Amino acid sequence: MAEQRRIVAQVEALLARTSCPRERFRRVSLVLKRLRLAAAYSGRLIEEWASIEPEGWQEVHLDELCTAIVDCPHSTPKWTDKGEICVRTTNFKPGFLDLSEVRDVSEVNYKERIARLEPRPRAVIYSREAGILGIACIIPPGVRLCLGQRMMLLRPETHCDAQFMMHLLNSPPITGQGSNGWECFPAPERC
Repeated sequence: MAEQRRIVAQVEALLARTSCPRERFRRVSLVLKRLRLAAAYSGRLIEEWASIEPEGWQEVHLDELCTAIVDCPHSTPKWTDKGEICVRTTNFKPGFLDLSEVRDVSEVNYKERIARLEPRPRAVIYSREAGILGIACIIPPGVRLCLGQRMMLLRPETHCDAQFMMHLLNSPPITGQGSNGWECFPAPERC
């Protein structure tokens, strides 16, 4: 957990230097390369760092790091003018959830959409298809929302930092797998 937090702190410090979202997107790949996150997440970087010897690093399936993984409802939300926030994949940005333009659903529809698992702040949401396949972000504190379509909700175990998981899911070893490399995700019927 301490090593996860050190990696997150380095990523967050570099991302904080970029205040403009457009610039942030352009620089994310450069930041990740500088930090060599691909190596860090695979364990190769740890081997190179003689002064850091974290114990217990191993490759595991994502479902072993979560208390729950739930697929979104497979229906189009019933939009209303006022109500509860229902996030769409257009709100997903690598590393953050953009809530500047949201849509609402009624309280009844909200309760239907959270029946399997209520999204909580600090949980990871992940786009599972469409034009933004494979983007992870975290539900910010103080936000109540439900899931739209084409996304998953991941609730990390206490021994896995949510920000670490988010950055891992947004890292080149994961995003570079394409549509054939998703064996780390359980099939929706297993959720």
